[in-house]
Amino acid sequence: MVYKFLTKKIMYSSFFFTLILFVFILLGLKNSGSVNAASIFPLPDKGNYSVGQTFTTSIIINGEGTAFNAAKVNIVPSENIQIQDIILGDCDFAFVNTPTINSPSFTGVILGDSSTKCTVYTLTLKALSSGQEYLSLSNGSVKAYKKSTEILSSLKNGVYTMSGSSNTQANSTSGAGRLIERLNKPQVEGNTGSDYKVIFGVKNEDGSPLPGTMVVLVSQESKEYRELSDAQGIVEFSNIPKGIYKIKTVFKDGKTSEKVLNIDGANKTIALGVQAKKKAFDYRWLLLLLIPLLFGVTVFIYLRIKRAKNKSINQ
Repeated sequence: MVYKFLTKKIMYSSFFFTLILFVFILLGLKNSGSVNAASIFPLPDKGNYSVGQTFTTSIIINGEGTAFNAAKVNIVPSENIQIQDIILGDCDFAFVNTPTINSPSFTGVILGDSSTKCTVYTLTLKALSSGQEYLSLSNGSVKAYKKSTEILSSLKNGVYTMSGSSNTQANSTSGAGRLIERLNKPQVEGNTGSDYKVIFGVKNEDGSPLPGTMVVLVSQESKEYRELSDAQGIVEFSNIPKGIYKIKTVFKDGKTSEKVLNIDGANKTIALGVQAKKKAFDYRWLLLLLIPLLFGVTVFIYLRIKRAKNKSINQ
């Protein structure tokens, strides 16, 4: 009688524990979220820095569990912070309005897929003078996946306090300023007619320049422009006609990054880049593996108790 009671108790306990774990995993894998809860914000959205110092902030879109596939926002830095670098993130937007150092505003669509939270890009900013400076976000929109309904509920500005004088020497972020330096470098040859220049930076996982990396710019007509990144991890494509392009980065470990850019508008030089990423381990799959493990343990305990019970009866 005692064996039967213990067997049932263990079986029921294991079953309910497994059920609760399974529900938890389902909630983690697919969270329906709440409607009109999306937000766009810089991260970090505040901080204290010295004049002359460079620092980074990322533009994040958070759907709070609701899937989205399109977003836009106007982003304007205040006068005394300068954008030094811009590295595209994991939103994988096909840009209708391509963000660049001179104009970080963007409009993008995720083709054939969606996200619930992603990083549009990471900016490297430089404090030019003391005081309170802003990264202002306005006229934003986030569209729900498939439904195309508006789900944006909030935009948040970045507020940064700069101290010291213009003579202050501050530590710089590793690899910072490469794109802005190249953008401001006097050009021996300019673009012809209405053509554009694309300055594209490639960074390693630690933010350092990544030289010798193949970057391919492909037009809608499948015309390819190929270049290897130089010692500063930068590729320059000149005399590029306006249009929609795919830019593909082939890292040395075989991994690739593909972005879609719309090269158009009054800004004749597009400056942006990418950074090599390590794929983060998804611990939810580890939880999924625990379900058959728990089931196996439950069966093992049940068989052991049943065997002990039969042995006791035979004795």
